[in-house]
Amino acid sequence: MNAADALRKLKHADPEVRREAVEALGDTEDPAVIPALVMALRDEDELVPQLAAMALGRIGGPGAVAALVDTLTGAHEDEFLRAAAAEALVSTQDGTAFEPLLKAMKHSKPTVRAEAVWPLAVLGERRAFPALLEALNDSYGGVRRSAAQELGRIGNAAAVEALGGAMQDDDSTVRDAAIEALHRLGGPKAAALLAQHERAEGG
Repeated sequence: MNAADALRKLKHADPEVRREAVEALGDTEDPAVIPALVMALRDEDELVPQLAAMALGRIGGPGAVAALVDTLTGAHEDEFLRAAAAEALVSTQDGTAFEPLLKAMKHSKPTVRAEAVWPLAVLGERRAFPALLEALNDSYGGVRRSAAQELGRIGNAAAVEALGGAMQDDDSTVRDAAIEALHRLGGPKAAALLAQHERAEGG
């Protein structure tokens, strides 16, 4: 399916046809199709917007990044679409998304903050470290869990003490993420904290 055919089929009554059209547009990797994909983000079908987000991630560029950040931080209640936008931002590998994502970490909606953690960490790496440490104290467990996971992935030994504190979190998923992160980070201090935690748990 060429781009011209795909653009026409975006208006088809059958959602399956529109889904195929969106994927075809993403495969073109042509920035000229970004406006059509942005429109598809508002399609009434459940899957078309998610596929449009992923297509934008494959194309990348300023227009795609801006649309994906807007989708991640939008007022809608489609959390699957929000997650797709986060994944697509990671796919762009575009560091210009870092500042908008940093701002998203202060969003009033907790699911926005939670979905912003992963792309923030991937696209920001060392720049994201202070925000990830701060996110360990977020009021929403999903944010704290994601922050712990990403601190382990980034591999900054300065996170060890904060992750040690996260092992005492009220949310068991946060505790588990902190333990896994400390195992990934390794080193004497992480090992000592893990051993101390195991003794406290009666292990």
